[in-house]
Amino acid sequence: MSDESLKQQIELLEQQILDLEMENHQLSQMVSASKLENHKLREIQKLAKVGTWSLNHLSYKLTLSEELQILLLGGDTKTKVLSWDVFLDLIISEHNNNIARSITEDVILGGQKKVFEHSIKTPDGQTRYIKHFCETFYNSIGQPLNSVGLMQDVTDEKSNAMQLELLSVTDDLTGLYNRRKMNEVLVSQHDIVQRYQSDCSAILLDLDSFKQFNDLFGHQTGDIVLTSVANMMSSHMRSADICGRWGGEEFLIVCQNTACEQAAVAAEKLRSVLAAIELSCAKQVTGSFGVAQIVKGEELVAFLQRLDKALYRSKNSGRNKVTVCN
Repeated sequence: MSDESLKQQIELLEQQILDLEMENHQLSQMVSASKLENHKLREIQKLAKVGTWSLNHLSYKLTLSEELQILLLGGDTKTKVLSWDVFLDLIISEHNNNIARSITEDVILGGQKKVFEHSIKTPDGQTRYIKHFCETFYNSIGQPLNSVGLMQDVTDEKSNAMQLELLSVTDDLTGLYNRRKMNEVLVSQHDIVQRYQSDCSAILLDLDSFKQFNDLFGHQTGDIVLTSVANMMSSHMRSADICGRWGGEEFLIVCQNTACEQAAVAAEKLRSVLAAIELSCAKQVTGSFGVAQIVKGEELVAFLQRLDKALYRSKNSGRNKVTVCN
């Protein structure tokens, strides 16, 4: 072999080695970029409180993302593969025991995209609320290949929404339901009475001479009277009774599954309790009460008119009384 041929072969080998080094460098860069993207994805999932699962229908192997492992298994992030039955046991609670059937029938067999909202119990005993997206992918002849799911922990969002909802139906001063909520309760109970053989009565309470508390002792004392009355109502009425501030110094109590006679007994008890409230101004708190029962076939407006009339009969006959409108 001539020197020139040997030189050409050496140059060719050097070029091949250089090409391999460049290719290896590019592959290394791609691996690094992939690791970076996976890291970013994991960080995004953590921030969004999102975890994913994938069920391979050929091997029937279920794989969980790290975030979902933490949610379902606590600190155990080594177990990346679970059986399908164990996974279903982890996401099923007494409130959503139809989830397993729906995923199997609707998502895997039926080919539907489904969104579930349900709760789970974490290993430390907490209840977490989940928004759960599921979908199945099929091959060209309609056989399922993979089912995938995305589970997002929406506990904080649900809690905030519930707090906002509670604020929207709560009277700021007394902490009782406000008039908006009490109207909803009345409409609901009126509908129940019209549909079923059910009793429901209401107690309307108006504080006697309330303006004097504000005029003689200041609005702060008036507020103390209102909050004291609200506290008495909350502690002395039954758990099934729904109490709210109807407006100003008026309060409404809806007594579910209660006939008028029983509601009148409850009103008399509350009247005595209010009279026992002790204030620093030494003025006695009293209230006038109207009691009426919702009647089948009667419009809600007519019922409220009867309740108002019963209250004003108590007012006009000397106050601090309970009047029943039969």
